[in-house]
Amino acid sequence: MNNKLSVILFDLDGVLVETRKIHYEALQMALIDIGLNLSYEDHLQTFDGLPTYVKIDMLAKMHKLDSIQIKRLNDHKQKYTQELLQGQIFPSPELGKIFKYLKMKGIRSAVCSNTKRSSLDFILSKLEIDAYLEFSLSNEDVQNPKPDSEIYLKAMKQLNVNASETLIFEDSPHGIAAANGSKARVHLINAPSEITLDMIKKYCE
Repeated sequence: MNNKLSVILFDLDGVLVETRKIHYEALQMALIDIGLNLSYEDHLQTFDGLPTYVKIDMLAKMHKLDSIQIKRLNDHKQKYTQELLQGQIFPSPELGKIFKYLKMKGIRSAVCSNTKRSSLDFILSKLEIDAYLEFSLSNEDVQNPKPDSEIYLKAMKQLNVNASETLIFEDSPHGIAAANGSKARVHLINAPSEITLDMIKKYCE
């Protein structure tokens, strides 16, 4: 089996860009609109890394929300997320260097995120890295989002590579579980600032 690195799969939130607080703030604002509250600590412990629709389903069961409240919560969360993303996501010179380097080395890359498609496309465009990627996968491209491994297995299948040729960068417990389940190599990221060109080079040279 070929063990040479040929593909890097990146999670988005917490790896390429810090949107953890954006997603929390948007959800919290939407919850306040229906008279509920969620602390940041509880969000990190229970909901971090999950798709919004899974979070809302969990909250609906916890608080016995009716269909009108659920729709309002979902609609407001998406609206607030887009508003917050507009003013807080910008191109990263370091990411630009990294993806240009990967292209030069012939190492393919993709983003696999539990984010919904519209938000994923918006963020990748704002970061100005979408042109370097083979593709991106959102939570709408799989039946089972992270912590299931489906999204990473699907990406490797589309790229026609083995797990031994693949490196995954992940941060959240749900993402780490998904990455480990794919059998690829996994690098734990604590903050997007850890993704540097020098670190990437250590894997590629």
